[in-house]
Amino acid sequence: MIQIRTVLKVLDNSGPKTARCIGILGPPKKFATVGDKIVVAAEGKVYHGIVACCKVEKKRPDGSFVRIDQNGVILVESNGKPVGNRVFGVLSDRVKQPEILSLGRVKTI
Repeated sequence: MIQIRTVLKVLDNSGPKTARCIGILGPPKKFATVGDKIVVAAEGKVYHGIVACCKVEKKRPDGSFVRIDQNGVILVESNGKPVGNRVFGVLSDRVKQPEILSLGRVKTI
């Protein structure tokens, strides 16, 4: 779960390596989870981002748990297109859905 002032790792090659959450877009809530749009500050600039992975455990329907060791964000433009052209690291299935992030020309590694 991501809240304001959380430091996140940037998972694409757009430039900055880390970013700090400064706002959560959408209906008012305290935490953002995987797939939510947030506003981040990195290297003195303000970007929009989509939360790609969280440290908190997530339970799958088969009973197993998934935990990732970092909080990650993908920087996007206001229309939803990614700023970088490559995405590194682990992406959740929810982020890969077309209505959340359009990965048309983006190469995932």
